[in-house]
Amino acid sequence: MPENLVVVIDALDECSNGGAVEIILDMLFRFGEHLPLKFFLSSRPEPAVYKRMSSQNPNSRSTLHLHEIEKSVVEGGIVLYLMEELAFMSPPSDQISQLARLASNFFIYAATAVRYIQPGKRSVDPRKRLATMLDLNSSSTKKLSTVDLLYMAILTDAVDEDELEPVEKHSILLVLWTVVCARESMTLSKIATLAGLSDVEEVLATLQPLQSLLHVSEDSGRASIFHASFSDFMYDREWSKQFYCDEDQHKHYLASRCFEIMKKQLRLNICNLESSYLPGNEVVDLDIRISQNISSDLDFRQHWGYYLQMASPSKSLYGILDGFLSNSLLFWMEVLNLKRYVDVGRSDLFGVGEWLKDWLTQMSQNCKFAVRSQWDTRILQIWDVEQNRHSLSFHPLDTLSVVQISSNGAIALMKDSLSHQVWDLQTGQLIAGPFKDVQRSCISLDGAQLAYQDNSGIIHTRRIVPL
Repeated sequence: MPENLVVVIDALDECSNGGAVEIILDMLFRFGEHLPLKFFLSSRPEPAVYKRMSSQNPNSRSTLHLHEIEKSVVEGGIVLYLMEELAFMSPPSDQISQLARLASNFFIYAATAVRYIQPGKRSVDPRKRLATMLDLNSSSTKKLSTVDLLYMAILTDAVDEDELEPVEKHSILLVLWTVVCARESMTLSKIATLAGLSDVEEVLATLQPLQSLLHVSEDSGRASIFHASFSDFMYDREWSKQFYCDEDQHKHYLASRCFEIMKKQLRLNICNLESSYLPGNEVVDLDIRISQNISSDLDFRQHWGYYLQMASPSKSLYGILDGFLSNSLLFWMEVLNLKRYVDVGRSDLFGVGEWLKDWLTQMSQNCKFAVRSQWDTRILQIWDVEQNRHSLSFHPLDTLSVVQISSNGAIALMKDSLSHQVWDLQTGQLIAGPFKDVQRSCISLDGAQLAYQDNSGIIHTRRIVPL
């Protein structure tokens, strides 16, 4: 292996999982010096990154702050970049120098300006666009940086065109906000579904004027923002003004759309299996049934929990979630089981439980302890999302008539055709029963006491949890 290899890890700050960033840095500092490689990392000084970097031995790292580099050096690099990227239009050197000065040492400014000036797939006049960039004057907007001012100019040109109808402007903003709020890069078909547009072609039409701000991969067909600074700009009402993206409101909208889509498409036995007793690995054409009956839209299984958790609790979201848990939860779990995404479901339910914890204790409990049917068995399980394990299993399903869980989620009362039993959900142990010849029974809200009526009509009470 050559001794001069350098591994570049760019934009660590754009990793949404701070814990993962810390693990990466820990591994690099622990093992990096023993490898015949050098590592070059770039990042904004986010807390997770800065804390790990500054706590390391200075001899094991060399830190370079961009704002401390001599301005003429950075500006010279930007000039070279602009000359290369704008060579197709041969702009005068004084215009290149002026644009480089406007960048104020921010390469993201230069890169965004270049994407705006270049024609791309649209019929535009690059010289007119270059003139627009050169006319920007940051002093005219006191609190806007040059990058933010550039974003504002591009959005104004894209959205505030006189030729656009109000509905077209709204579609552009809706797509823009959806991409900005997305958990990850999103396919055009999913953008169309979430934004309520007719098809991918309409999404492409709305994305064209935004091509200098949003990236659309030709290979994967996914859209994403070019740089995290654009999200910062869009989420600040004072900066983005009429283009402002209300993050809470739009994620509320996206969560509602996910539930709306699932309500419309989810149903019992979605793959039309002839028998629920046949294990999935014995269904010869199961993969074909899945592809024919479970649309790509239902991949929002990976999104609804995130958008819901990111939105502020509201009465309307409570109602939508309650309806989903009451009417569609098991259908959704069936899809997860069929497509082998049960782990995703547990993660979503745990997150939703946390979101609800301080607001609706009982609904939170419905998320924490979910009853689900395994895709390849007839076993019914109560899954403890918080502990990441199933607490109880019952088999077969046909004998189970009622499940009652205490309000604190610690105790479960099970009633089948033969007996009544009380189980500890934390340990999975039977703590009372089985009781036979019982007509009806219930446990107290705290799960500490049991009341039941025998066949002679006598009511008995007993403590099932020690004082």
